[in-house]
Amino acid sequence: MNKNFRDFFWKIIKIIDEFKVIIVFVIMMFFLITCNENSILNIIKLQSEIKELKKQQQEMLKKAKQDSMYLNKLDSDDKIFERYLRENFYFHKPNEDVYIIKK
Repeated sequence: MNKNFRDFFWKIIKIIDEFKVIIVFVIMMFFLITCNENSILNIIKLQSEIKELKKQQQEMLKKAKQDSMYLNKLDSDDKIFERYLRENFYFHKPNEDVYIIKK
């Protein structure tokens, strides 16, 4: 049994010796992929975050454009401004009651 183990061990050593360049390359790639801040996994993660942030930026720009259009309407039309104040700040005219119904 001891001789069999020794023979097996030496066969493994010979295989490792023959493929040492490939083994070193695989180990290096493993460390490049996983271990530092410039790793491939980290770069892929950061690129997906950049895509998500650009998407959020486009949505915010669209919302800002809609809000600026709404503000222009509020500035130009007194009826829209009055309705906005009544709905959001519960303003009312004299001798008028305001009822707030919560959902």
